[in-house]
Amino acid sequence: MMQQTKLFMSKIGIRGFFSLMGLVMVVCLAVLQMKSLADIQELRLTVPTMKRIEEHNVENDLDTTGRYGKISMDAVYGENIEILRNQKQERRRRHRRAVDDIGPAVDNTTMNQDHKHIYTPTGTGGAVYTRWGRTTCSDDINTEIVYSGIAGGSYYDHPGAAVNTLCLPHEPIWGTHTDGLENYAFVYGAEYHDQSLFKRTNAEALSSHNMPCVVCRSTLRSSTFMLPARNRCFGDWHVEYHGYLMTGHHTHKASSDYICVDEAPEADSSGFRTEYGVLLYRVEAICGSLPCPQYMQGRELTCAICSK
Repeated sequence: MMQQTKLFMSKIGIRGFFSLMGLVMVVCLAVLQMKSLADIQELRLTVPTMKRIEEHNVENDLDTTGRYGKISMDAVYGENIEILRNQKQERRRRHRRAVDDIGPAVDNTTMNQDHKHIYTPTGTGGAVYTRWGRTTCSDDINTEIVYSGIAGGSYYDHPGAAVNTLCLPHEPIWGTHTDGLENYAFVYGAEYHDQSLFKRTNAEALSSHNMPCVVCRSTLRSSTFMLPARNRCFGDWHVEYHGYLMTGHHTHKASSDYICVDEAPEADSSGFRTEYGVLLYRVEAICGSLPCPQYMQGRELTCAICSK
């Protein structure tokens, strides 16, 4: 091997040897250059795509390779692989942060299946409540009517009656049904049987008139509750309306719930009719188990619908 090397050196000389070494170095540099180009190629970005991104200065846009962000043209044309890799990592970090930020917002939106897009409901509220004794919601621009109807429930003297009072819409929709009474369970309209406390702003007479109702939605507030024994809410809670507690008579067989009837109620347009059904009376405080003098014996309880 040594003899062959000496023979080779004698033929090409010192100058030829160094020329050969230079050629080898050129080949090595070419190989390294190809590796750098391969790294760039790994990004799978065509030059037109790169120019489009550069011209429009698109940030966080999805290019044809499925990657995000703006890539520096100087880094590509200067073959600065380290800059490219750093930018690639930064894009991934930005994308992860964006996904984390948008996650809760997407959860709070509603998917419209018919149109296959996501939309945000109007307003930031959503609190729903029933205004008993009225056909309209408050004058607050942040309140809208869901529907109006008539108050109803069980007959006052039925021992197996349901407890809750309903706000029945004016236009029912029937499902499968049979005509004629089968004596299972019933629903009746509700009548005022006490009118002494209320303002007569919206009705001259209330006794034995049917009670209207309206279901309202606050577009600004998200929580609501009925506050008994107060006509003003606590703290920064907003009063939707206030009035007086009403329920069934304590001697009647049917159980009943407490509802907050507006202080200036309306009478149903059907007029005066004593037909019974749900009969509503004012509620008085009784001392004993109820602490007095905070509460007063025989004093009627107010109420308020509070929202926030």
